[in-house]
Amino acid sequence: MDPIESSEEYKILHTLVHYPEARVAGYVNQLIDQCHMAMAIHAPRLEHGVGCVDANLFLALTELVQVLDPSKHDKLVQFVHELEKRTVLHPDTGKVLEFQGSAFFTDLPGLGWSELEAWDMRGGSWHDVTDPDMDPKEQDRWVNLNAFVAQLTQASELREPFHDPLQVHRTDRSLRAIWVMVEALENSRRPLRELVKSAAVRAACMWFIYAADRLLTKVDIQVRYPEHFGAEPGSRYPEKKWTGHELDRWMEWMQNLGGLKNGCVEPRTLGLLMKAQDRMFEVMIQSPPCDVHIDLKGGKPVILLPRDSVD
Repeated sequence: MDPIESSEEYKILHTLVHYPEARVAGYVNQLIDQCHMAMAIHAPRLEHGVGCVDANLFLALTELVQVLDPSKHDKLVQFVHELEKRTVLHPDTGKVLEFQGSAFFTDLPGLGWSELEAWDMRGGSWHDVTDPDMDPKEQDRWVNLNAFVAQLTQASELREPFHDPLQVHRTDRSLRAIWVMVEALENSRRPLRELVKSAAVRAACMWFIYAADRLLTKVDIQVRYPEHFGAEPGSRYPEKKWTGHELDRWMEWMQNLGGLKNGCVEPRTLGLLMKAQDRMFEVMIQSPPCDVHIDLKGGKPVILLPRDSVD
């Protein structure tokens, strides 16, 4: 058994997910109890004891979400957002306990590094996620992780100023979606017949299935990222000046999903592509960006961009 799977933190999360009657708040309380025990063991260096709980928790979380079907992620998303409402107090001073400048657990100190590290590892041993020959198990792990991060992003609050990419909620990973789309939908290095078999394409679908609403909101509020954030266009679009969530970029993604769908013969991936494209269309009809017009005259909604609009 992996050491992290034998940890109390893993057991708490595993039980929460697998018992229908389990309530999120009660299991967050169990984790806080773990912190109190850790402080007693590690006194007087209390922050190190709580730091161990924090590290174990988020290592357990990132492992668990990679092996669970995305439909099972909901309670874990709730757990993270409930946890950030809680603080761990120093038993002597009554002040919020901190570790390396981050408050437990309001700042979710272990989430950032553990989740990004798992994402970078691509499901296990590092691999090109556009390679159709990537190990199937590692493909599934990476796709599942993206599904979780997308759900976490969708559930995060929007913070003012909304267009500022540096003033985002700590669980908002909208930029990560662009990184995935660059590999899956803006890629000229691989032919479509290979891309459609890749983890990158399935991960892109997960982002649209679970976070299309948030991603379209980023389009509407015109979020742009600084240089070197990785938001530049992929190899398929050398002429574009994209730096974030542009409307024409979104429309290219939608069109490219259709191209992949037309060339897909694998039922699971085809189903994801259909759901992803349907979800993109659905959120545009429900909440069209300010530059988009929805034509309903023909009975079926038609999306018109400014250059397509008619009187």
